[in-house]
Amino acid sequence: MFCGGRLPRRLPAAQRDRYFAEMSQLAVLMGVPREWVPVTAAQVDAYYGSIADKFRPRRGFRREQSKTAAALVVPSDWGDVPKTLGDIALLLSTAVALAVLPRPSRRLHGVPAAADPLLRTLYVASIPCFALLRLPVVGTLALRWYLGAADTETLAAARAQLADRCSKFIESEGNQRV
Repeated sequence: MFCGGRLPRRLPAAQRDRYFAEMSQLAVLMGVPREWVPVTAAQVDAYYGSIADKFRPRRGFRREQSKTAAALVVPSDWGDVPKTLGDIALLLSTAVALAVLPRPSRRLHGVPAAADPLLRTLYVASIPCFALLRLPVVGTLALRWYLGAADTETLAAARAQLADRCSKFIESEGNQRV
């Protein structure tokens, strides 16, 4: 998110640790014993490192994924063409999603290391598009086209609430640094 007009960036270490400490409470509320829950970024990294070898695609996943994608790009009739175009745009956005994934996640998804420079270029090139979507008229038109008016209004209200929280957070961070 372009919070306060700033490009997305990694949180400082102290804020990452605060985030994990706060989010760990959800796991405890869901019944995970407190002593099992990592509460710092280093503990989360260590946890994922300890289970990384258990993550791999299920047999047949790629084939089924391809069949689903193929079904989405073929409209069932002329009335389905606008939704099909949206589905195609969504499928293309998968490349951008892969570009923001950490390298280990890309490898898990079968993306070879040779693709990393291309994905980095795609990520950098897509930043202006996401900035463009932040313009209210562009973002609203894109959402209304893809989701419809009712869902777009719900998202607009949530976005306004998030922007308000973001502004208050930035303001409080500025006051803490003084």
